[in-house]
Amino acid sequence: MQQYIYLIEQDGPVREVAGQALHAAGWQCRSYTSASQFRLANPQLTPLCGCVLADVRHAGEYALIHLEEWRAQGLIIPVILMSRHATVGLCRQAFRQGAFDFLPKPLEMNILLDTVGDALEHQRRGHLHQRRRQDLRGKLALLTPREKDVLAQIMCGKASKEIARFLTLSPRTVEAHRASIFSKLEVNTVTKLLTRYSDVYPPGPRSRAGSW
Repeated sequence: MQQYIYLIEQDGPVREVAGQALHAAGWQCRSYTSASQFRLANPQLTPLCGCVLADVRHAGEYALIHLEEWRAQGLIIPVILMSRHATVGLCRQAFRQGAFDFLPKPLEMNILLDTVGDALEHQRRGHLHQRRRQDLRGKLALLTPREKDVLAQIMCGKASKEIARFLTLSPRTVEAHRASIFSKLEVNTVTKLLTRYSDVYPPGPRSRAGSW
């Protein structure tokens, strides 16, 4: 997973110094003079990996306005904002719109590097978590409709005999479905099943129909 720092800064010297510091820290940096240039170079926002580092105002544009638009268009990576005119109100607005952090100018390079490092680690963990969730959902999709019925009851904490009565099945059939579920979901105990799948298990009513 290659991460990039998307630096949006209209001030040439600031852009150059910040870019050099980021490169010296071992990160890949892509620089832009405006949000428009950034969007032109990156028409699809969702696949971006890394973080955005943007001055609040650049080339007559306001990053706060674009931040809201970018989120609506699929940007999920952290956005760090910078400003020479940081105020409590501006910081509050930035965080309300989802900014990861807000840095006053002139930039202190050690704080900049620490903040960018935190943002990249936050994005890395989020990316891994999302991949894990997708993998678990893919395993759930392998289950047959009847296995989903049985799983719904297992997730409710019911024993095999209770499930058999509820679904009008024989205990042996329930055990067979249970074994198949455990195999497909790659778990060997109910505890592991609940621990691993509780946060991705489809919400909603669990009935005899068991459809998700």
